[in-house]
Amino acid sequence: MKKVISINRDNAVDVILNDLKNNEAVVISGSPGSGKTVSLEEIACALGLKVNHVGEVDNPLDVGLGKLSLGDTILLDGVSSDMPREISSLKDSYEKVVVATHYFNTGEAYAKYLTGKDSVVYHLSL
Repeated sequence: MKKVISINRDNAVDVILNDLKNNEAVVISGSPGSGKTVSLEEIACALGLKVNHVGEVDNPLDVGLGKLSLGDTILLDGVSSDMPREISSLKDSYEKVVVATHYFNTGEAYAKYLTGKDSVVYHLSL
């Protein structure tokens, strides 16, 4: 079974930014209200990126319209229990990813799909 690392919300952004410097794929899991989306938005601000919603990754039209982040990093929010649709043009297309989800196993599937890498999984605690 995958090791899930508990992390305090106050430390999460700094730890994850450090992981991204090392080209890690990261999954942030946690219960509703734990701070996943807020953490993702803080990471986006620090990196000068936007946060993409899972629907933009799973919808071929959105992919074709260029709604996803350009470059080597994608930040993905709203991942539910559904597995990725795996649009071939996105497979292994990013170097770094941060996926926010309630379900770490689904987050891992998205991270693997988008980067081809296994991910570090953090569970946010309040």
